[in-house]
Amino acid sequence: MLEQSRTRGRLARPPRRSDDLLRPGAATGARFADARNNFGVALQGQGAFEEAIEQYRLALASHSGAVEVHLNLGTALSKLDRFDEALACYRHALSLDPYAAEAHFNAGNTYKAQGNVSASIASFERAIVLRANYAEAHVNLGSAIGLRGDYAGAETHFRQAAALKPNPTNLVALGGSLGAQNRLDEEEGFYR
Repeated sequence: MLEQSRTRGRLARPPRRSDDLLRPGAATGARFADARNNFGVALQGQGAFEEAIEQYRLALASHSGAVEVHLNLGTALSKLDRFDEALACYRHALSLDPYAAEAHFNAGNTYKAQGNVSASIASFERAIVLRANYAEAHVNLGSAIGLRGDYAGAETHFRQAAALKPNPTNLVALGGSLGAQNRLDEEEGFYR
């Protein structure tokens, strides 16, 4: 039963249980899409990629403009080596939000997994243009540049990542680039 809210002048509805939102045909719109997306993220975290994909597709059927859902769908597809489908998701996300640095980042990872180093580099560079403090994009750009044998160029991005986010992963990447350049004394310093 609905009752009038005295503070907002709107009808207040009783809260819905989350499983009600996940029941097929239960709801539509952004709220439903959020519930499906969150469920997909949980499934993806458990390695249930096909089930996550189903949830993301249901979310998009309800709210096709949800950029985050397109990104999550692309990531799940990429985990199953469905790279072309993943890239289509990232392109669609960018058509909705051309400033979505995460879409460029994810595309860069997908291109790299396909072995397309040039496209990977271009995608990571675009992500960094959109979000200069994107440490993860600097690490992945450095890694992609390193695949070309340009270890000094890779070092530049690993140093930037380590400056932005001095965590062990970024420091190990930097140390590895120094080792690849035969700067072993400097590399050893990163592992102490």
